[in-house]
Amino acid sequence: MLHNRESRALQYAMRDRLTALGWSEIAIIDDDLGRSPAGHVARAGFERMVAEVCLGKVGAVAAREVSRFARNSRDWQQLIEMCRVVDTVLVDGETVYAPRQGNDRLLLGLKGPHDRRLDRGPYSTRLGFTCPVACSH
Repeated sequence: MLHNRESRALQYAMRDRLTALGWSEIAIIDDDLGRSPAGHVARAGFERMVAEVCLGKVGAVAAREVSRFARNSRDWQQLIEMCRVVDTVLVDGETVYAPRQGNDRLLLGLKGPHDRRLDRGPYSTRLGFTCPVACSH
């Protein structure tokens, strides 16, 4: 339980990071907080975030670690592509990634979650799921 509170606090601290970067309208989407990445559980928060990005309403999407945006490679690559198309940046605790920049797309591809069906190597147990995501309008 303590870990969940600490994780939540770290995720919500991303609001301060976005404010420091110049965004003023920040919405926290935490519908998926605490949901297991296993199975085919509906993730309303992730779907809402992707919809807002696709509509061009979001300037930045932030999480403590970018690998937590999506739980599989397909969702991750789709999010990167949508952000590229509408010029939305992805932000984590260290970096602001602009998917329109080739080097940033490469880094994002490396940092994303591994799809367990495709990757049976030692890193296949790494979890990548959406935690609170701050979207700046």
